[in-house]
Amino acid sequence: MRARRLGGLCLAMLLSAVLVVGCGGGGGGSFTLPSNATLPNGGGGGGGGGGGQTTTETVSPPQTQKTNTNNQSESTNWALIVLIAGAVVLVALIGWLVARSRGARGRYSRAVNDIYAEGVTLHDRLATLGPQPGAAIAGVDPMLDKLTADARRLQPAAPNDQARAAMEDLLRDLVAIRSAVSAIETTGAAAETVDLPGRLASMRASLDRLLATR
Repeated sequence: MRARRLGGLCLAMLLSAVLVVGCGGGGGGSFTLPSNATLPNGGGGGGGGGGGQTTTETVSPPQTQKTNTNNQSESTNWALIVLIAGAVVLVALIGWLVARSRGARGRYSRAVNDIYAEGVTLHDRLATLGPQPGAAIAGVDPMLDKLTADARRLQPAAPNDQARAAMEDLLRDLVAIRSAVSAIETTGAAAETVDLPGRLASMRASLDRLLATR
């Protein structure tokens, strides 16, 4: 989304530059005579009889007009060069932003896949311990620690609201599972007593929602 917004802004700037160059390239409304134009030079006297000889003078274009035309041409050329360079930079920038966005999304998807695999492993391990896990449940603590740390590390990179909500639900489920595991370890309570199956089912649902947001 950020790449699209920045690309649109750059495109608007480029179009503005095109309009400026187009408006600046228009010439003035002055009238000039052709370089070979001639002007009549009336021969003496007023209403007298004919026979008077008429001479012509050649008008040369003013030097300032030639200078202005050359300056305007050079200015237009430089503006065109700048415009082309800006277009090249714009295309390169958009390409870089798109590649960066795809790369970030790819890394996020791979991280979600890893978290999902860890979560399913943890779920299956706890689900197979039976109604009286006892001391066998102690080995899941490192798995809980790693999964929780990975989820918290990935949480700021969530690309949308659905992904953030799924990550928050997963972290909440992990806290609940840790509480149940601690109760089983310290008191020897049964899994049903601390609602471990229900918390595992909630975690599995959160994992499925998180996987769908890749």
